[in-house]
Amino acid sequence: MTWENVVTGLSNPINFEFVSDKNPTEMWVTEKNTGRVKHIFNGTVRIVLDLQVSNSTDRGLLGIVKHPDFEQNRWVYLYYSTSPSGEGADWLSNRVVRFEWTGDEFINPLLIWETFTDPNQPNGNWHQGGVMAFGPDRKLYIVTGDLHRGRIWAGRIEQNTHATLPSGVGGILRLNDDGTTPSDNPFVSHSAESIRRMWTYGLRNSFGIEFDPRTGILWYTENGPDFWDEINYVERGGMNSGWLLIMGPDSRDARYPENNQTAFNASNLVNLPNSYYQDPVFSWYNTIGPIACKFITSARFSGDWSENLFMTDTNTAGLYLFKMRPDRKGFLLDGPLSDQVADNLAEREMNRIGSTFWTITDVKFGADGFMYLLGHAHGRILRIRPVSPPPVLNGKAVLENYAALPLNMPITIRLRNETTNELHDPINSVLDWKGNFSVRAPSGGTFSGSIKVGTYLSQSIEEFTLAANGYIYLDPAFGANGDVNGDDIVDDADLLIVLESFGTDGLGDVNGDGIVDDLDLAIVLESFGLAGHQP
Repeated sequence: MTWENVVTGLSNPINFEFVSDKNPTEMWVTEKNTGRVKHIFNGTVRIVLDLQVSNSTDRGLLGIVKHPDFEQNRWVYLYYSTSPSGEGADWLSNRVVRFEWTGDEFINPLLIWETFTDPNQPNGNWHQGGVMAFGPDRKLYIVTGDLHRGRIWAGRIEQNTHATLPSGVGGILRLNDDGTTPSDNPFVSHSAESIRRMWTYGLRNSFGIEFDPRTGILWYTENGPDFWDEINYVERGGMNSGWLLIMGPDSRDARYPENNQTAFNASNLVNLPNSYYQDPVFSWYNTIGPIACKFITSARFSGDWSENLFMTDTNTAGLYLFKMRPDRKGFLLDGPLSDQVADNLAEREMNRIGSTFWTITDVKFGADGFMYLLGHAHGRILRIRPVSPPPVLNGKAVLENYAALPLNMPITIRLRNETTNELHDPINSVLDWKGNFSVRAPSGGTFSGSIKVGTYLSQSIEEFTLAANGYIYLDPAFGANGDVNGDDIVDDADLLIVLESFGTDGLGDVNGDGIVDDLDLAIVLESFGLAGHQP
């Protein structure tokens, strides 16, 4: 692997987001201390928003995420700490605000969530959280640290130190895109609105949140006190991560100043109805300060890098790689790490793949399939790539009238070399939960072809030229559906399968709603007689 700087000269950047999934040269970057959002396009940097923020310690402009339907609604969400008197230490609240991007500026702010200073609780300037992500359910997930609230002497629910009083912070929130609370949140019946918004609680602080592209399951990093950092995954809402009483595996009986050097266990936690405790997937006894985490699904990367979890830290300036188990609910660990704990400095190094990458606070993949890292300490964006990267076809498939996630739907790409007229072997892969795909392409040349997903008829790929180490981004929209038997034509054979599986959850469920019914029959009849494109 090698790396190079892409953008330099930024001031304490903390997060970034690509404006378009199709273009790796255009992005927004948030600067923590200045409160500025900078727009970068082909190397040109300009300020497009300047917020009045409190920037003491962990506070500031802390997060940015765009809506899943950004191409249609242009919505972008920002998490920041407000200041009543301008930039500095004065703090009023942490809030998430939705803006509309015009192409030149952010307009039409709408408040989504806010937590204020509270005279009855500590309002520490550490542990502010701020990272956000949209999940497969199209809900907005927001990390909020504990703000030093809920200490044993001033107990609160979210910190597992009081049975009835909420702190309003210290977990992962789950909200609708307009800021309202989803009716299926795990604590939706609780009397406190702040608890109803929670998806998880018992969280000290986190700088990394990621939904596994291959499963849709939520993963996050968690920062411990003097000991015990964690990586966690949340398969369903209601998880109690254990803080302030427990860090690391419950069996390790962690002791630290915040829990009065006392060995608590899961039975001591404040267990709300529908809550559950779960040990971390991995822990470090000696803290490293884990930050960003990202699953590697780009076909640019192979071997140990492919399909595994990449992570950064702040204490040792490290980069780490964790190999996923086949069920993707944990890591492949053996030897000293088989207990899922790095107990000492030597074990801490066993998953390290890089050093001296100071405080990488965000990681994303561009349309080119390369990994982009945001360097907070050095004020830069850098790119990691193979020394000789393979050519790839990246993209996102849009499926008309499909009710389910496109997760693991098969995709087949067929290419013909326009110079030699050679028809290459089919390239087979699967979509992730967003509909994204990344596959390796034949060596550089000029090609045309077709692309097919699931029961949808194949679409043509217009002629394109691919450099030897280059990429092409495809965004096919699929409309004609009903090819149940996979022969790329909708005919009597497909209709028969639908009729034979009618009323079941069988093969004829072409719209993905879980049952073969009149809707599927109508889809097949609408496409009857149509055929896909063959190169």
